[in-house]
Amino acid sequence: MSLNLDKSAWKRVRLGDVIRRSRRQVDPFEVGVERYVAGGHIDGDSITIDRWGDAGDGQMGSTFRYVFEARQVLFVSARPYLRKCGIVDFSGVVADKTYVLDAIPETGLLQEFLPFVLASDAFIAYATAEATGSMNPRLLWGPFQRYEFDLPPLDEQKRIADLLWAMERHKRALWESRDAALAAHRVWLDETIKGLDKARHRTVGELIAAKELTLLTGPFGSTLSAKEFIEGGIPVIHPSHIREGRATADPRSTLPPIRAEELKRWQVAAGDIVMMRKGDVGRSAIITPEQAGWIISSDCISIRLSEDASLSPEFLRLALSAPTAMATLLRNAPGTTMPGINERSLQTISVPALDDSEQSSMIEKSQRLESLTDRLRTERDAVTEACASVLAEVFGGN
Repeated sequence: MSLNLDKSAWKRVRLGDVIRRSRRQVDPFEVGVERYVAGGHIDGDSITIDRWGDAGDGQMGSTFRYVFEARQVLFVSARPYLRKCGIVDFSGVVADKTYVLDAIPETGLLQEFLPFVLASDAFIAYATAEATGSMNPRLLWGPFQRYEFDLPPLDEQKRIADLLWAMERHKRALWESRDAALAAHRVWLDETIKGLDKARHRTVGELIAAKELTLLTGPFGSTLSAKEFIEGGIPVIHPSHIREGRATADPRSTLPPIRAEELKRWQVAAGDIVMMRKGDVGRSAIITPEQAGWIISSDCISIRLSEDASLSPEFLRLALSAPTAMATLLRNAPGTTMPGINERSLQTISVPALDDSEQSSMIEKSQRLESLTDRLRTERDAVTEACASVLAEVFGGN
């Protein structure tokens, strides 16, 4: 899309000349601060912040002393390529590496326009190039202020900001609808499985004993090292590569074919189910024929059904993702600070023993529900792309 912008009246400004940074500090416990915002509460694909931590949860560090108020903009200076920036509608505290920002109206910058300046590809590219430090690069306040961009007149800023905020609200509405659809899917799946005859259930352990499936955890330690990765080789599946029931490849996490052959034991085949072991445990994907030969990492477990198994991969993955199954997994998960599943805990999961037609019926109903979430995600991706196009036209970049 094109806005047909006439930039002849725009003026070149330094970011530091049109914003101010709040450095007000408090002892959050003395003044009764209720909320804090850390980097993990900020989504890189949104310019609104609607998550926070409870100040009394024991997770807030000692540097969380910098006060922010509603309508201020927060920018996390560490690793700026993660795009941790947004506007808040509540008050709280942040740590020292998060800038609390306001536009200066008398210099010609609108507060509602500021988040989009910081979300533009042009600014992110500048911030990433200017960040210092190797382990945790950070954009210091000096370089932050020196960033230059072309600022539209106030009326044009408002017109552009109104359009971008409308897109942002539409994205949020789509994601809320998607979350509701996912919740409905989980409720349907759980209620359906709970309603089945318990006598027709078998545990994963019993399926293993009957030689209907096998479990395999990815290679640990020095068996598979990140220093061996090349670009353009055989992909290694990490938990972060499992999204929306699909496995994806990261071109930076691939192995030379010779090394992949040495790790053949951990190569997946078409129809295998790959589950992540830590974090959002139980998140899984079914391997496609094109992904056969990929290698699982140590934080994944693969499930392989035998040729004469009574279950289809699609149905087994569905049963393992049910809320009741997830609750059983977490209840039996080893560890306390970061619980995770293993082959032993996975064997405790109960799976309905349905015939082929019953399995097909459940899969078909599940796919109809999933198609709704797919459509919502596709529409959100389209709105995100349109928003990026507008930002590129206004500020430059890709």
